[in-house]
Amino acid sequence: MNPPGRSAGNDHGELWREADLQRAADRIVLARFGPPALVVDDRMNVLQARGQTSPLIQLSPGTVSWNLGRVLRIDIVNEVRKVVQRSIQENIAVSITLEIVEEDKGSQQLQVDVLPIANTGPMPRCFLILFQLEPGAAAAKGAARIPAAAAELDQDEKDKLMPGARLRK
Repeated sequence: MNPPGRSAGNDHGELWREADLQRAADRIVLARFGPPALVVDDRMNVLQARGQTSPLIQLSPGTVSWNLGRVLRIDIVNEVRKVVQRSIQENIAVSITLEIVEEDKGSQQLQVDVLPIANTGPMPRCFLILFQLEPGAAAAKGAARIPAAAAELDQDEKDKLMPGARLRK
């Protein structure tokens, strides 16, 4: 193990810069364990897709548009659009849990978190939409169905994601 502040080297004496090594490790962790996500602008145009988004994306027939309302599955588009609009309008993190039912997979819970991406420059505002799909454990245990209603992230979660920002109700 290298001492703090030192980067790993190879047999040729070349060293990783600390920031490059950290970015490379972060990319591996995100690719392996990160949830599917979309990055959208404040007009809800999809700018980037991250992870395996195919279970959530369903292109509408006709001319291709990368607007969020035209790329999401029909059964989740309205609820997701509502929480994204709220996040854009109020510049806050917003979360929603949806129950989706698929013939081959049964009931599943879809956690959707919309997070403003901190921006200090003149760049347009962007938002990260994280999708966490889990088997319907609540339904399997006989628990009550989670309604498709918005619920904000609690302040502790918000502080971890965006230090200095305050959650408004």
